[in-house]
Amino acid sequence: MLRSPPQELSYHLQDSRDYHVDLDFQAKVIDQIAFSGVLPASTKQLRSGTGAVHRVTAHLPQDQTPPAEATVTMADGRAYPGLQQLASEMRGRMGGSVTDSPVAGNEARAMRVLEVMNDFRTLQLHISSLITRNEAHPPDQPSYYLDGYVVLRQCAAESQAILATHFNPGNIGLQAGQVDESEVTKATLQRIILDACTRRLQAHKIYLRASAAMRWVQMRIQLLRGEKPSQRHVNALRAIDQRLHQELSDITDDHVVSDLRNADRRKGYWLDEDPALERMLAWIRMQR
Repeated sequence: MLRSPPQELSYHLQDSRDYHVDLDFQAKVIDQIAFSGVLPASTKQLRSGTGAVHRVTAHLPQDQTPPAEATVTMADGRAYPGLQQLASEMRGRMGGSVTDSPVAGNEARAMRVLEVMNDFRTLQLHISSLITRNEAHPPDQPSYYLDGYVVLRQCAAESQAILATHFNPGNIGLQAGQVDESEVTKATLQRIILDACTRRLQAHKIYLRASAAMRWVQMRIQLLRGEKPSQRHVNALRAIDQRLHQELSDITDDHVVSDLRNADRRKGYWLDEDPALERMLAWIRMQR
C-alpha cells in the first residue's frame, strides 16, 4: 500500500550528514513578496540590494528533525527569518478574515506562499535524506540498472532540476498606474502561488517515488542478507519488483494533489486560490 509522508511533513534522518540546500528560489520568492509590500517591515528591512544568496549548509544530526527556521544569508551578509517565523508574524498581524479587504487578501496570499515554500523546503530535505543514504547506491555494477536504483537516480536529477529552474512570474497583464496597486500585488502573488504550488507538487511526487524505491532497496537487503542473488531468490525478488511497480503506478498527479490538499486542510490553511491540477500541469509545460 502506498505510504504518504508524515502529516506534518517532519522526518528523522538515518545518520548524520551535511546537506547543502539551495535556497535561491526561496530567497527570490520572499524578495518578490517583500517588493509587493505585504511582508512584515522587519523582513523588508533585511532585503538585499542584489537579492543574491549563498548556499546554506544544514547540519542534521541523527534522530533530529530539521530546524523549523532556515536563515538565508544574502550577498551583503544580512539574513532574513525562516518561513515559519514569517508566516506566524503575518497571522498575528492579520487577525480576522483574510478577505475583509484587498490588503488583508494580499497578506493571506503572501502567507500562503510562505506556507507552501516551507513545505517545499521540507520535502527537498526529505528527498535529500533518501537519495544520499549509502544503500541508495548500487552495491555492484550488475545492480546499476535495477529498477529501484534507476528510480532513485531519476529522483535525484528531478529534484535538482526543480531547484535549478529560475522563478519567472512572467507577464501578469497589469501595470502599476493603470489599475489599483493592490490589484497588481494580487496578480503578482497569485502567480507566485501558482509557481510555488507547482514546485511543491513536483517535489512531493519525487519524494513519494524515492520513498517507494528506498523500500524496494531495503526489502532486497533484508532478503539477500549480503548474499549474491541466486535461483532461490528469484520469486521473492520478482515480488519485490512487482510491489515497486505497483507503488509507482499509484503515485499519480491526482493522488499527489489530494495528499497535499488533505494535509493543508488538516492544518486549517487558506486554500481558496490554490491552483487546480490542470493549471499546474500547464504551468510546468510553459516552463520547459
